[in-house]
Amino acid sequence: MIDYRFNGETMTIDFKVYGEAVGKQRPRLGKGGHVYTPRKTVNYENLIKEAYTSQYADFKFEKNIPLYVNIRICKTIPKTATKAFRDKARVGEIFPTCKPDIDNVIKSILDALNGVAYCDDSQIVTLEAVKRYDCEEFVEIYITRYGQYEGEGVE
Repeated sequence: MIDYRFNGETMTIDFKVYGEAVGKQRPRLGKGGHVYTPRKTVNYENLIKEAYTSQYADFKFEKNIPLYVNIRICKTIPKTATKAFRDKARVGEIFPTCKPDIDNVIKSILDALNGVAYCDDSQIVTLEAVKRYDCEEFVEIYITRYGQYEGEGVE
């Protein structure tokens, strides 16, 4: 974890949300022409908000602060996988090419944190994401001020 000074305090957001990642689903048209967000998407976004607020309470990056976001989506290795597949998956030689799509999971996460961890997702100027195998399913979300993460020089 990398720390930096933010209004006199050290702040880096880094938290996990355990369970199966859920991609953002398209809005649905209900009876009478009412448009709604599917329940699975709403529940997942609420889970992300709860995980964030349980660790960081009311902290929110101020408006106009450029942000770097890194999202790691971890899926379990299929039970039907061969030993060779499992071995390669554990060391990162094989990646999950299954649903949900990485871009839809990213959208769920960023929408859930909009107005909670940051004022608006337009503040995100760099985004990195990866989908890998692990021993359990979770997503790890890392947020910091742009220019303050490893490998990036401070201007």
